[in-house]
Amino acid sequence: MNYHAAKAFIIDKLERELSADLSYHGLHHTLDVLRVTEELCLAESINPYEALLLKTAALFHDSGFVKSNKEHETLGCALVREHLPRYDFTTLEIERI
Repeated sequence: MNYHAAKAFIIDKLERELSADLSYHGLHHTLDVLRVTEELCLAESINPYEALLLKTAALFHDSGFVKSNKEHETLGCALVREHLPRYDFTTLEIERI
């Protein structure tokens, strides 16, 4: 799994495609969620593999907003399924995310 490439991809996508009208669910929110996820993984001694899955989920958690604010969770899951295979995430990893 290539977490760093997937992270670069989704950050770029969010920067380019999120509506400027979103005051809360912008890139800043995603980066805050990622930061807190990293802190919690350290505090709870989550193993590195599981931490990568959690951090990937944090990065993609509101990605559906690039398409619509309605059902953005479902749309985000579709983006995960569409894009993460090219970053060598397995089907099982994708479903966990």
